[in-house]
Amino acid sequence: MLVDSFPRGDPSPTHNKNHFILIWVSPPTGLVKQNFDDSCIDLSTLGGFILREWMGQLLKLGACDYGTTFITVAEVRAMRDGILMAIQPGFQRIVVEGDNKTVIQAAQGFGRAP
Repeated sequence: MLVDSFPRGDPSPTHNKNHFILIWVSPPTGLVKQNFDDSCIDLSTLGGFILREWMGQLLKLGACDYGTTFITVAEVRAMRDGILMAIQPGFQRIVVEGDNKTVIQAAQGFGRAP
């Protein structure tokens, strides 16, 4: 897995008329927010995460090629990898955000993770 730490970051959005610009919503003061997602290219699944503090400061990001597996497995692993990277330096209050309903519900205890 590739992981980078950023002591100082500049979250500046880019503009392209062919794309929608999504706005990052910060967590409550004092918390760290993890966003994670996955992708499938040919037969390989990839996952990644980004960790930011409440002011938007980039803390860490990581990505990994999980090989040939189900897309939901890559999503769960990206979430897990991000959480592990957040707790490693001692962060205890983490907001986790992803776009896979199955994975989110499983993490909340309302379903089963793949």
